[in-house]
Amino acid sequence: MSIVRSRRRHGAVLVFIAICLVVLFGFAALAIDLSYHRTLQLQAQNAADSAAYAGMIALRESDDETEAYAVAIEMLSRHTVGGTVPNADIEIGEWDFDNNSFSDGPNPNAVQVAVKRDNLDASGGPIGFFGPALGYTLPQVTADATSAIQPRDILFIMDQSTSMAGTMGYAVEGLVAALDVVVESDPNGLDQVGLIGFSEGGTVLTPLQSAVDNYSTLRPDWSDEVCICGIDWSDYSARRYPLDFEYPTNHHPLSPGDYAYGGPTHVDLAIPCCYPYCSVSDWSNYGGWTNTDAAMESAYNHMATFGRGTSYKLIVFLGDGRPNCSPLRQDAGACTSDSEVISNTHTWLDLAEANNIRVTTMFFNASGSDAYGEAIFESYVRGGKAFATSDKDELKALFEAAVRTNVALVE
Repeated sequence: MSIVRSRRRHGAVLVFIAICLVVLFGFAALAIDLSYHRTLQLQAQNAADSAAYAGMIALRESDDETEAYAVAIEMLSRHTVGGTVPNADIEIGEWDFDNNSFSDGPNPNAVQVAVKRDNLDASGGPIGFFGPALGYTLPQVTADATSAIQPRDILFIMDQSTSMAGTMGYAVEGLVAALDVVVESDPNGLDQVGLIGFSEGGTVLTPLQSAVDNYSTLRPDWSDEVCICGIDWSDYSARRYPLDFEYPTNHHPLSPGDYAYGGPTHVDLAIPCCYPYCSVSDWSNYGGWTNTDAAMESAYNHMATFGRGTSYKLIVFLGDGRPNCSPLRQDAGACTSDSEVISNTHTWLDLAEANNIRVTTMFFNASGSDAYGEAIFESYVRGGKAFATSDKDELKALFEAAVRTNVALVE
């Protein structure tokens, strides 16, 4: 009797094991096929993202829808999904950043790509390794991507302390080149630009405004009237130097309290001083300071007030020396030491980052390398890039590189 029961139990276990193996095989097959399907989805998404982004770059640079479409197709042809080039629908239209929606429109600023890969393999059978044998078919592979020209609010911060004497012209050349790049890459006139000047304090020289609409006035203003805040060392009175100043000649002396801007051959009394200490006559307290905290305070407050909610907000911060706390700033209670200036700057930078304002820095020391100063400006970066050079001729290229950032994958 006991022997018979043992045999019966042994047979039941075999049946149970067989059933379990079938179930386990089914789950394993499903897991493998679903993983394969997920791989195909990732490949399709990568193809859609790349095609949309490449098409948008072409649209930005050429303002030609046919060119943008061709570039998107070309980029798509470089991708495969499951070993085959996928099909795709490509549309060029308008992206509404406020409502996150895509539509046809007269001012195209977006490329939308919808990638499709049917559920058949190269031989015409259902995709998958085990699913077809078990009677199920994986769904069609699809992926969508939309790339758009995001409106930018770009605020430049320019160091105008006396250490820029002799090199400010190169900085201004870079600033104007950056303006040209912004306008050339903004076919719909959506970008805004502004300018902050600083030495001991920071002042809004150019409020944020349309780069395209105001280009005819911005370019000459920035070319001719952005100069150095400095002193006339010959009589210790507050003076301002033009762009091509070479100490101690070729300056245009002004009386203390006068406005402070001049081009290489003239002084313009209609543009305010780059910081609010125009009445100072003590040369030791004037012009040769780099209060980066005052610069970032002015830039953050202006961007937070006038930057648009859906824009790509960028501050491009140029400095040529180590941050320091000027006597006037100490008297005003703004700082007590150079290290506090750096700490205060970081506070404003962190606040900017928390409000989606990116900061790119450029450390420009024409007299040679300064690893410490360069490291400080690198620490000022928030979501942007850190550039550094001692080559005056390279500065223009760095300005241009800093503002090539307005295409975004938005969906």
